[in-house]
Amino acid sequence: MRNGKKISAIIPVYNEEKTIESILLTLISIDYIDEIVVINDGSNDRTIDVLNKFSKYENVRIINHIQNMGKGYALYNGIINAEGDILIFLDADLIGLTKFHILKLVNPLICDEADMVMGYAPKDKELINLLNPFKSLTGERALYKKDLFPIINIIKDSGYGVETIINKNYNKKRVKLINLEGLKHPIKTQKVSNKKLCFIQFSKEAKEIFLTNVKLSIIKKLKNSKMNVGLER
Repeated sequence: MRNGKKISAIIPVYNEEKTIESILLTLISIDYIDEIVVINDGSNDRTIDVLNKFSKYENVRIINHIQNMGKGYALYNGIINAEGDILIFLDADLIGLTKFHILKLVNPLICDEADMVMGYAPKDKELINLLNPFKSLTGERALYKKDLFPIINIIKDSGYGVETIINKNYNKKRVKLINLEGLKHPIKTQKVSNKKLCFIQFSKEAKEIFLTNVKLSIIKKLKNSKMNVGLER
């Protein structure tokens, strides 16, 4: 099924002791996944204890950050350390992940039907249908590692704006949006019971996404400015 391509699954995780184990159990049961790279981004709950259970598996690599570096840096570290040609990105808070979901993400790449596949949980369907797929911030994706090289350093410092950057990189490529039926992706209020902490975390994510859009806009303007100067000469 892999068409000669090596496949790596990359999972950035921060304080997901309740869900990361079931995700890893699903992934290690899939024979066409060559490598599972988990980036523990400074978790301070029992996440590290759960991850240590999987250190005995040869195809599981665990990278520990001493402190929380943000989602962008965690994905960056996973990308540069992954050996696969095809990368599968998964959030660590998913509930109900199955082999079928992974197959739906990977198969369009193997069959050369897409350059990137983006999966969404059913509860997100109504919202996403109202938006351009390139504005979707889903963490469930499959893509080719080589396509990320031009933006790898931008990803590093992007925080929660990482999906926005990746979407922009695929603006002129073939992108397929698929429904991952049966998959559940908890919303922020379901994960953080303290309303104040929930608001702080949500505000942080929104700020990082906003700043990423500003940065991309500035880069685009500078690029256009240089092109115009070149034409004038």
